[in-house]
Amino acid sequence: MEKKLLEQEIVLDEIKFMPQVGIEGFRIISSFDITKLRCDQFSNEVHQMAIILYPTDAFNEKFLIKVRNCVVKLKEGHPLKQWLNRVAKPDATLAANQKDITFLNEVINSQFNLITDLKIKEKIILKISSIPDNSLPEKLLRSFLYLMLGNVSRSDNILREITARPPFINWQGYSGIQSDYHKLARNNLNKILQKIFNHPADRRSAELLGLYFTSFFNDPHLIEMITDLKSGSLDGAELSLRYVERISPSFVHYLHFTRFSDERRIKNLRDLERFPLSEQAYWDWAFLDIDPLISDHMLQELNTIEKQDKLWFIYLMDNEKLSDWYIAKMHRSFLIGKRQFLRSQLEEKSLFMLSLFKLIQSGDIDAELIKQAATFLAHD
Repeated sequence: MEKKLLEQEIVLDEIKFMPQVGIEGFRIISSFDITKLRCDQFSNEVHQMAIILYPTDAFNEKFLIKVRNCVVKLKEGHPLKQWLNRVAKPDATLAANQKDITFLNEVINSQFNLITDLKIKEKIILKISSIPDNSLPEKLLRSFLYLMLGNVSRSDNILREITARPPFINWQGYSGIQSDYHKLARNNLNKILQKIFNHPADRRSAELLGLYFTSFFNDPHLIEMITDLKSGSLDGAELSLRYVERISPSFVHYLHFTRFSDERRIKNLRDLERFPLSEQAYWDWAFLDIDPLISDHMLQELNTIEKQDKLWFIYLMDNEKLSDWYIAKMHRSFLIGKRQFLRSQLEEKSLFMLSLFKLIQSGDIDAELIKQAATFLAHD
């Protein structure tokens, strides 16, 4: 099973068996090529979704002109027209934050690893409290600023909080409405990561963060940045996992398992005192080959997740053997009303992209879904 997920910016890339319309639709969306787009395809809902999900960082004048020439032929009120009118507007920073953004941009572009000027330090301290920590770019910006203040402990704690959270939790939260600080951090991510990874202080937390990103995300730009920044220890060969286990135990356990032989990995996963099922279900089952592990001892944990965390349960059921086994044990189809559930989850903004992906993957694309996606991503 494909183990990595992509959130629209930081969106989603895996394929499993699905109805033929789902296979073809997912292929079109995941490999969309604007240069081959024809205006007659705009009547097709799959192509409409592909356009809406086209990465914003790939927008350019050629893209916008190509889409506008086709969209102009659509009926008034069409979701694509409304979406294009919003995303084509200049990305103007709110006047209230303009001075803050300009100041923080200067800090990011500073050649120094430490700010010593007291007035500037006081100003940074005041600004940090204004920065949300809802998205990964915002968290990295806060970590970077603490590092520039010389507060390595606070900076590292933010990185450790990221690597301590199961991937599914960090995948959540993408919003069509991005804060100015999110945009600032996203636009300067390479510079921020350079400072975080190359700071002269102990970089174990940063090294784990790099491994976390390369393990659970597949944004090509992010992976390229991490690959360029790694100092040799980021490949895991020189990073002693035993030495850093206390920083993020569950993640380090996962890293251990990736290095084990199949037989040794399954043997360790059967040790429920060391590796409880509640940990395995969120850190290992979706990312490792667990087919030999599937047995009755997993039933209660899966039943609990189906009741309490239905969306993650749907992701776990991507494992065809696990899904077939669970259906046989429960004598029913898992999560009756799956389509209705996923549609309802679109109302939960933090889960919108994760739910949308599953609807696309199953071929469940219609005019209403196009409208919802266009509204969400057009910052409405």
